[in-house]
Amino acid sequence: MVMKESLKVNNLPVLTWNKLKLNHAPLDIDHEFTGKEVLKVDTMPEGVSVEEGIGSKELLKRFDELGIKNPKEQFVAGKYPMYNKQSFATGMGADIDKLMEETNTKASVYTVDAGKSVKEPTFLRYEYADGDNVLDNTFIHAKAGSESTFIMYYTCGTKSLEERWDGKASGFSGNLTRVYLEKNAKVHLIKVQMLDKGFLFFDDIGGYSEADSSFEVTKLELGATNVYDGLNEAQMGYKSDFKVNYGYIGLPDSICDINYNDVFWGKKANGVMRFSEALMGNAKKTFRGTVDFRAGCEKASGDEEENVLLFGEDIVNKTIPLILGEEEDVEGRHAATIGRLSDDMLFYMQTRGIDKKKAEELMVRASMASISAAIPSEEIKKDIKDYICQIFK
Repeated sequence: MVMKESLKVNNLPVLTWNKLKLNHAPLDIDHEFTGKEVLKVDTMPEGVSVEEGIGSKELLKRFDELGIKNPKEQFVAGKYPMYNKQSFATGMGADIDKLMEETNTKASVYTVDAGKSVKEPTFLRYEYADGDNVLDNTFIHAKAGSESTFIMYYTCGTKSLEERWDGKASGFSGNLTRVYLEKNAKVHLIKVQMLDKGFLFFDDIGGYSEADSSFEVTKLELGATNVYDGLNEAQMGYKSDFKVNYGYIGLPDSICDINYNDVFWGKKANGVMRFSEALMGNAKKTFRGTVDFRAGCEKASGDEEENVLLFGEDIVNKTIPLILGEEEDVEGRHAATIGRLSDDMLFYMQTRGIDKKKAEELMVRASMASISAAIPSEEIKKDIKDYICQIFK
């Protein structure tokens, strides 16, 4: 099926001065989606089951049966709700749901058994070839008291790292992942993207967490020169816990648009989002990070931090950290640090025989290694290390 349309994605939860062009991002679709199978399930441990071929209407019905709903926003203190047209909200928004429905992209539903502590990760490997235009729709249902890890690895298969840099391979990878955590469930979602430079990649995540649950997201965006990334976490339950560790490398000529929202509904909920980014050449990146306290989330705590390293002169970096509050008895923090390697740091390294390019590589490797340390796969860790080395060749 050939799709030609412009989607409105990564909507901010509030309007800003439009001249800055941060209220949303346009995502132009002009691709033929063939439904080619690129997913290879490396491991499916005991305690995890999967249903294939679930249509959009059936998926919405399941959300309703599970009690998943996106409460209507209020007009409070000048905050005018913009998006949230979804029953199960995601970071990129309703247009991605529409795309999945119009292309008849079926969902895969993974269920983790109640009370089951699954030690081995469910490893989902997505291997793309030149010209592949593929959409993926995934729903993870972690039942009460369960514990699980899901790895989603996006790569160009058997191609060598040198071949990935020839600039000839191209394609489209569009992914929608929703995670529902019942009471006292724990899920660690790991996503690593190392596609060829010629790919356009979007990744849309929605989380919905009940009481005493723990949702952790580890994310590395290292490939593709056009990246659109969104996440919306609804911390519905009492003492729900949410954590993000995110790493991004913006290659020369790359475009990246990010929108991450942590929305607090439950009392004493805790959320922490950490972003580490390195931008090169004339990379362009927009980051939206929102901590959103809704009425009734007393004593909730939200923390968002972004650190950006610049390795070029023509970089465009737009950052808009937000804290929104309908509740008074909460604690919210945000911070953004943007800069280059200092002359003192470069001089120190040069006195020890490390030139500027190698110093930059060491800084990026250290930044990404702190995130990849949480990935329970030696194969992926090695690929990440080799990939970063290839960038700086």
